[in-house]
Amino acid sequence: MGRTPLEQSIQQLIQQSGLPSDNGDYRKDYLWFANLSSKAFLDETSELSQLMERLCKKTMGTRTRPTDIEAHRRHWQLVLLNLSRAALLNRWVLISRKPQQYSSSYYLKRMKLSLSHMTAIVDFLHERKFIEYREGKKYKKQSLMTRIFPTETLRKRLIVFALEIEEALEPPYIEVREPTEAYAEGVAWDHPEMVDMAVINDFLRGHQWACKGPIKLIYKHTPFLSGRLYTAFQGLPSRRIAIRSTP
Repeated sequence: MGRTPLEQSIQQLIQQSGLPSDNGDYRKDYLWFANLSSKAFLDETSELSQLMERLCKKTMGTRTRPTDIEAHRRHWQLVLLNLSRAALLNRWVLISRKPQQYSSSYYLKRMKLSLSHMTAIVDFLHERKFIEYREGKKYKKQSLMTRIFPTETLRKRLIVFALEIEEALEPPYIEVREPTEAYAEGVAWDHPEMVDMAVINDFLRGHQWACKGPIKLIYKHTPFLSGRLYTAFQGLPSRRIAIRSTP
């Protein structure tokens, strides 16, 4: 059976893309580890579910309690989905290896991420050469977190699922990059534009599109300067490969 136009476009993308740039540009080079989901995991017979289960057994270790087993499976799902999206967008995934971040970070706590689960999974993938791995570094101006990216073998397996991945539509929907001191903590939850963005994202929950995720309003330095709307769909490599327009 021949490949569909979409599958041909994705295979062309793999052939034309090497490792992502790693120049410290958080806007272009990296993806934050995100709360992703896929309907493929609802089907135990799907290729993605079966791949996850095989890998999960390799790192389950001494975990025997049902809650621990389920938590480990969920961590595997999140890691595979984040690597799948990274494969399509050709960007490194940023992960934390510091214990204090798992206890203090609002985003990591909201996803209920555990350092022990993440360490077991990432170390396994690295040892088996399923991922490219670059350790985080501390610089004078800005530290760089640990980065991971699927090697070709895993990339070919994961990239076909990337378009159907959904990111949870969760606030905050406004981001201030390189903020001034006044906005170091972000924008207030009751800010008028924060309320407007919440209304927009609530409306979009019942709709579907490729790489579904929250629409965010991104400013630089302060909300008083011009901002732009952003969603993961904009990151699709449409200039090189006709993925957005492929039926």
